[in-house]
Amino acid sequence: MKRNRSPEPRGLGGMSRRIGRAPTPLRRQQRGPILSLLSDDEDESGTEPGDHFDDIFIDERRDSAEPREVINIDDEDEDIIEMAGEIDAAGIERSITPGHEQHNDILPPGHREIDFATTPFGSLARRGDSFEVDRDPETGMYTAYIYVRFIRQDERGKPYFQGFLMQRCGDVDKKEIAKGLHAGELHTSLMPRNVNTLCALLSIPKGTPNPSLRSAGERRYISEVGVQRKVIFTNQNSDQLNGLCFGETQGLEQAKRRELGILFCRRIHIQEYDTVTRRRVADEFLNRELNESECDVTYAVAAALLFNAHQKRITIWNGQRISAEPPDAKEETIMIPDGNGGELELVQKTAPGYMGADLCAGAGGAASGAEAAGIRTKYLLELDSCKCETLRLNFGHDVVIQMDISKFAAYDTVGKTLGDKVDTLHISYPCQGFSSANTHKNLGKDDTNIFIGYSLLDILRKCRPRILTMEQVPGIMHEDEGSHFRWQIHNIISQGYSVRWRQCDLTALGLPAVRKRIIVMAAAPGHIIPDWPPATHGDGPGLKPFATVADVLAQIPRNVPEHMLQHTALSGPHYPWDPNVTVSRTMTTGGVSGKAKTSLHHPTEPRGFNLIELAGLQGFSPEHQFVGSLRVDQRGNFTNLQSMTEIKKQIGNAFPKMCMEQFAKSGVKAMQEMDAKIEQWKEDEARRKAREARIIAKRNGEAAKNPIVLE
Repeated sequence: MKRNRSPEPRGLGGMSRRIGRAPTPLRRQQRGPILSLLSDDEDESGTEPGDHFDDIFIDERRDSAEPREVINIDDEDEDIIEMAGEIDAAGIERSITPGHEQHNDILPPGHREIDFATTPFGSLARRGDSFEVDRDPETGMYTAYIYVRFIRQDERGKPYFQGFLMQRCGDVDKKEIAKGLHAGELHTSLMPRNVNTLCALLSIPKGTPNPSLRSAGERRYISEVGVQRKVIFTNQNSDQLNGLCFGETQGLEQAKRRELGILFCRRIHIQEYDTVTRRRVADEFLNRELNESECDVTYAVAAALLFNAHQKRITIWNGQRISAEPPDAKEETIMIPDGNGGELELVQKTAPGYMGADLCAGAGGAASGAEAAGIRTKYLLELDSCKCETLRLNFGHDVVIQMDISKFAAYDTVGKTLGDKVDTLHISYPCQGFSSANTHKNLGKDDTNIFIGYSLLDILRKCRPRILTMEQVPGIMHEDEGSHFRWQIHNIISQGYSVRWRQCDLTALGLPAVRKRIIVMAAAPGHIIPDWPPATHGDGPGLKPFATVADVLAQIPRNVPEHMLQHTALSGPHYPWDPNVTVSRTMTTGGVSGKAKTSLHHPTEPRGFNLIELAGLQGFSPEHQFVGSLRVDQRGNFTNLQSMTEIKKQIGNAFPKMCMEQFAKSGVKAMQEMDAKIEQWKEDEARRKAREARIIAKRNGEAAKNPIVLE
C-alpha cells in the first residue's frame, strides 16, 4: 500500500520519516524448543552467569570454577596493592548502585532459579546475555531486546527470562499521526534514529527514589525469544569511541548491520505508573544517559570527563555580537580542537558563582527567581521594546540584549570570548500558539510563535548550559499531536543531555493562582540532573497553606506608583467574596481569565484588580517595576505611556518568581554536587598518576641496577 510522506514541522522539510515496510528479516534456522536446564544445586564446570558482561550487577555473578593462582606479595608492591584495592572498591560500588526496594529480585512462590537454558535458535542463554524479543507478526521483525538478569522456571516448569527491556532509540515512545493527510506516518522520534543504538526502558511505581536498571522486572518466556545479540553498555557516543566499534557505523551494509551488528545501549527511558490504576503517569518522563556504574568497564568514562568534554566542545559562528560579560569576570586562555587536527586558542571569561541567562525573558519573572536562588544574571534576551525597558529598570542596562531569538541562535554575538556560555539557561518560548485561551484568529502569528521553538538546537550548541529549564503551557503536548514538543525533546537528547519533564501545578510552589505548566529540566552530558523541587504549599504535613488572594493583598505597600493602580471598571453589580482562597482561574494577558464576562473582580471593592494586585497574583514582588507602551519623538527620545494593556500582557505572560526560585535552587544543588564530584575525581586522578609514577621510577631503578647484557 502506498503511504503518504510523513509530516514535518512546517518550514522543516526533509526531516521526517515514514513507517513504510520493515526490512525483510534475514533467514534464521530455528530449532525446536530444546531446553537444557541446571538448578541452583547443580554445577557445570567453567560456566558462570553473565561472564561477558562485567559491568552491571557484578554481585549477580559467582566465582568461576577455575582454580586461582596463589601469589606472594612483598612490601615493595604496596602501591600496586592500593591500586588494585581501588579497582575492587569500584566493582563493589557498581554492585550496590542504590535503587528502590528490590522486590523484582524476589523469587515468586513456586518458581525456581536455573543457571542456563537453550533458546529456540540454539543459543545457550546465561545471566548477562541479551536476546531479541517481542516479534511483530506482520513484519517478522523483533522490536525489542531483553537483558537477562535471571533465568527462572514458573510453577508449570516453563522457563523465562527476567530483566530489563531495550529498544532502538527511534522506536522509544513511537507514535503514529492519527489525523490528516499524513495519518499513519511516524511522528518525530524522541531520540535520534541511530541504527544500532539502544535505550533501556524502565517502568516504575510513581515516587520511586533512585530508579536504576536493577528496578526492572520484565519477563519473557524463552520459547518466544529470538537470537542472541551482543550489546555494549556505554556512556560514550560513537565519536568518542573513535568509530572503532565494528557494526555501529561501519563494516556491514545497513540491513546486515541492523540484524547482525553490535548494539550499543547508551540511555535509559524511565516512565512512572500509578500503582492503583496501573496506568502510566501522563506527561511525566525521565530520559538520561547511563551512569558510569551501569556501563561496561571497558566502555565507561568518568562523568567528570564527559562533562568537561562537552563544555570544551565549542561551536564558532561568524559575525559580530555585543559582549555581555560581568565586570568581575577573569580571562582564561583555553585550547580546543579546531576540527582539522590543530588547536584553536580562545579566551574564556569566568566570574565567581553561577552565571545564568534567560531567553524570551519577558518582564523578568523567571530571571528574578533565578537571582533569588543565587544565580547571577549574565544576559537577558528579549525582542519587545517595552519588555526590554522593564528589564532594564529591574536588572540594569548591561545585561539586556534586544534581539530576535532566531537571530541570536544563528549568529555569534561576542566573537571568540565564549560570551554566550552560561551555567544555567532558562527559556520561556511564546505560549500563544499552544494556549487554550488563544482563539487562533491570527494563524500567521501563531506559526511564528510556534516555530521560534525550533531555535533550541542551535541555542544549546551555542550556550552549552550545564542546566536547562523550559516552561510551556500544557497545550504544547496536544497541538499538532504533540509534534512540536517531541522535536524539542529530540533536540535536547541529540546533544547528549539528560532530560526530564512533567506537568506541574504551580500552586504547590506558592503561587496564589491556578497555573499548570509543562516544565522541562535538562543537564549536560556527565552532569547530575536536578531533582524536581518538593512542594512548599499544600494540605500535607510540613507544608505551608496554599497562598491566597488575601495573602497578596496584605503585601501591597502604601506607596504604589500611580500607573500601577490602573484597573478595569465593573460593567455590572459588585458581589463581594472571601479572599482567603486561591484564584481558581489562570492568569492571562487580559487579567485573571481574559474574558470580560467572567473576569474576577476585587473581593471587597467595586472594581477589577489593579495592576499591582495582578502582578502579586502572578508572583511578582511589590518592588518590581513595569514599563507600558512607548512613544518615540522626532529626536528618538522615549516616553513611557504606562499603558495598562501592555503591562497586563507582561504580567500575564510571566513565569512566577517564587516558582522559578525553587527550580533554580534544585539546579544550583545539582551543580554544587557536580562540582564536588569533579574535585574528588581530580584528586583521585592525581593520586593515581602519582602512584603510577612511583611504580615506573621503582622499576626503572631496578632495571638500572640489574641491566640486561646481550652478548
